[in-house]
Amino acid sequence: MSELALSLVLLVGAGLLIRSFAYLQNVAPGFNAKGVLTLELTMNGRKYADGNAVRGAYRELWERINRLPGVGASGGVTALPLSGFFAWTGITVEGRTPPPGEHFINADVRTVAGRYFEAMEIPLRRGRFFTAQDTPDKPRVVIVDEYMAAQLWPNADPIGKRIRFGDLKSTSPWQTVVGVVARGETVTGSTRTGGLRFTCRTRSRRRARCTSW
Repeated sequence: MSELALSLVLLVGAGLLIRSFAYLQNVAPGFNAKGVLTLELTMNGRKYADGNAVRGAYRELWERINRLPGVGASGGVTALPLSGFFAWTGITVEGRTPPPGEHFINADVRTVAGRYFEAMEIPLRRGRFFTAQDTPDKPRVVIVDEYMAAQLWPNADPIGKRIRFGDLKSTSPWQTVVGVVARGETVTGSTRTGGLRFTCRTRSRRRARCTSW
């Protein structure tokens, strides 16, 4: 009986895996992976002891890659779409009155650099992408996806709206929305959760979806 039970478990597991794989083949992920080459890169040691050195190294890297024949755009992100990695961070929205019990929105935050959105062919719906002028000494800016924009600023233009990291008592700098990108899809198991990495929830367990910046 134990062997029969194990066989049934394996068959069920294999069936779910096949079902998930088949589902993934029909999901529009919100980006185009055709012709995209990725690699994982970590900069450490004394040479990269401060943020300026790291940013400078990445900037030089993007410039050199962009000069290679056949390269359309290059950039980086802290976690690729559909990689299974999330970075939940609390955010608050300027001027938004939270419902009872809500202390912050828990958003999956990604840091991007270079021409990441162009390289992944993630469509821009409104505003602009990041540019070389968006440096740490300038006012901070973010890009959100269209689902988050619709949830947080319904019937309003999200460009120019501000959010910041932390709860309602946070004193972290405000960050201005400068762009809105297309919504993508992600799959957890066999469940469609919506958004490349756009799932977020409030502490009171209301659900919404957010993007990275």
